[in-house]
Amino acid sequence: MSRKVQTSLLPETPTAEQVADYLREHPEFFVDHPAVLEELRIPHACGPAISLVERQLHLLRERNGALSHRLDEMIDTARENDLIFEKTRRLVLGVLQSASLEELARVLDRHLCFELRADRCELLIIDDEDAWVAAGVRRVERNEAMSIIGSLVDSRWAVCGELSDEEKYYLFIHDCHRIGSVALVPLMVNNVTVGVLAMGSYDRQLFHSSLGTLFLDYVGEVLTLTLPRLLDAVPPVAVNAE
Repeated sequence: MSRKVQTSLLPETPTAEQVADYLREHPEFFVDHPAVLEELRIPHACGPAISLVERQLHLLRERNGALSHRLDEMIDTARENDLIFEKTRRLVLGVLQSASLEELARVLDRHLCFELRADRCELLIIDDEDAWVAAGVRRVERNEAMSIIGSLVDSRWAVCGELSDEEKYYLFIHDCHRIGSVALVPLMVNNVTVGVLAMGSYDRQLFHSSLGTLFLDYVGEVLTLTLPRLLDAVPPVAVNAE
């Protein structure tokens, strides 16, 4: 009987959770008991037991490595964003400074084919009313354009991916069989498609369907604001009287 009473009076061994909670609530414990800190040994999966200080140092090194890797990724992203901004700035300035459709076509071809590595760049303007000719720009009829590429350009957002042979031929004509992937930028005024900027690549993966189109959508907005001024400046084609 006395043994049972004596055993019941012994202090209970704290659980691991209780020890952890105590250490969290008393972070100064190891400061007041440095000898305990030095005596602690933690099993290590890759070798013999290590001290708590060594373990903490190992964890700090791992965290430092992870933070350094994340910092490198952020720096790379910032550099990439700087490059995209500079490319966009040069392109927008070139578009705004264009004095004619011919000059605009050269600007688009120079910047988009070089910066985006496109192999072909075509600017198509839908115009049923006026007859004009501009080097590097194609004037197309609405009914024909809508019947072939209407489903691709019926919104103001750019689309990327692979097209049918008929669609590629209509957009690029020459070397259309070599085009593997395409990026299309609809040009819309008052929710009406007035043209399309088409970029083609011989690489089927360059303009893949999951490619982000923020840059292309921005280019489309700038072109939409610029085209009316340039179209007004295009001289009509002279018609010989019979």
